[in-house]
Amino acid sequence: MSENKYAKLIKNTTILFIANFGTQVLSFLLVPLYTYALTTQQYGDVDIITTTSSIAMSIVTLSIFEATLRFSMDENANRKSIFTISVAITLLGTLAIIPFIPLLSVIDSIGNYALLFWLVLFANSFYLTLSLYCRGNGYVTRFAIAGVFSTLTLALSNILLLLVCKLGVSGYLISMALGYLVPSLFLIVSCKLWKCLGSIDKTQLKEMVRYSIPMIPNSLAWLIISISDKYILKYFWGSSYNGLYVVAQKIPALITVISTIFIQSWQLSAVSEARSEDRGQFFSNIINSLIPFLFGLTILATAIIKPLFAIWLEKSYFEAWKYATILMVANCFSCFSNFVSVNFIAMKNTSGNMKITLLGGLVNLVLNFIFIPHFGIMAASITTVISFAVTWLVGMYSTREFIHLDINWTKTLITLVIIIVQYLCLYLSYGLYLQPLFIIAAIILYFRELKLGLLFIKDIVFRHLIKRNAACK
Repeated sequence: MSENKYAKLIKNTTILFIANFGTQVLSFLLVPLYTYALTTQQYGDVDIITTTSSIAMSIVTLSIFEATLRFSMDENANRKSIFTISVAITLLGTLAIIPFIPLLSVIDSIGNYALLFWLVLFANSFYLTLSLYCRGNGYVTRFAIAGVFSTLTLALSNILLLLVCKLGVSGYLISMALGYLVPSLFLIVSCKLWKCLGSIDKTQLKEMVRYSIPMIPNSLAWLIISISDKYILKYFWGSSYNGLYVVAQKIPALITVISTIFIQSWQLSAVSEARSEDRGQFFSNIINSLIPFLFGLTILATAIIKPLFAIWLEKSYFEAWKYATILMVANCFSCFSNFVSVNFIAMKNTSGNMKITLLGGLVNLVLNFIFIPHFGIMAASITTVISFAVTWLVGMYSTREFIHLDINWTKTLITLVIIIVQYLCLYLSYGLYLQPLFIIAAIILYFRELKLGLLFIKDIVFRHLIKRNAACK
């Protein structure tokens, strides 16, 4: 049983990784296109529009997609009722704001893009609802393939609308909407989702709404941590600085992609193992593997960050490298926090999760207002690290009643010191020749974990091949 749950986690993560990582690399490679086709001001405005759309989506849909995933994973779930409730609330919520579209045009940055703002919101809402329902029902491979369609559609439409048609911000937003609508159509057809519609169970409706309502402030708090700095940067320093900040987040976004893929798989395992007797050991083993893996990626990325930005980006964006490592650490803490929050979701305790995330959002907002007016992008980067660290540590403390995580704090702190010294060497222009030393230090520190991890994966693959050969005979 113990081996099976590790194997299941590795299998789901591998499927999602193979399907999504290549497409995310493609998205990463599109960044030079964006920096070529959009000015720093336009890039900053686009980010404000899309993140504001995410805020509105959580409110108008009641974050029902969160309940869609969790309730679909229950063994005796009334799946037709769950799907019908999710689609109905999403449809009613997104259509209800159509009369208010003219009012959106008075908001700075949205302006003439109010209709496209709604289109992105509508498309994103339905894609989330459909994809999370499919994932919750075990269609992991189709869920992953939908992600491939999403990125390919986004890439092709961006090339057409930004480079060929030169539509600027409008082209970017239309591409985003298509990137949600095309994979939605794939999921509808491949999973025959029209057959999943049925009557609504009123008890089910109440339970799902009761679960999802606390997720609204929870989602808003996460968005506050993610975007309040952008709004405040734009107000005090202008859209160009916000554009630099957005580009600085692109390398850290690769860590976010990897961690998101893992968390998607981890959520499936955490729910199934929530009541097992050895869950504490299982959860501790996983996070003690996750911490060195993500910090290791941060050390590797920091070693090449300056030359990469010099080659990869238009020169007006080069300064963004200064903030990338700090934001990578922030994204590591964000992943650790999400790991802990899955414990709340597994126990259907969304109110507990909400309180912790609201605390992190409040810390972020206060620090942003205090420091960003004086220190700009650097302050925005550091306050993001602090906010995610707070949500992680407080989350661990709050979940101790039903899960105890035994983390190797000594190695974790030593690794953070390595990253800080590595970054300071770059920032103070000591050159690149010291960077291999930091990579070697991290390998030595986590040599035992690396060895055990490789042996375990080798054992999983070996046993899979034995089973495959036996089946062939």
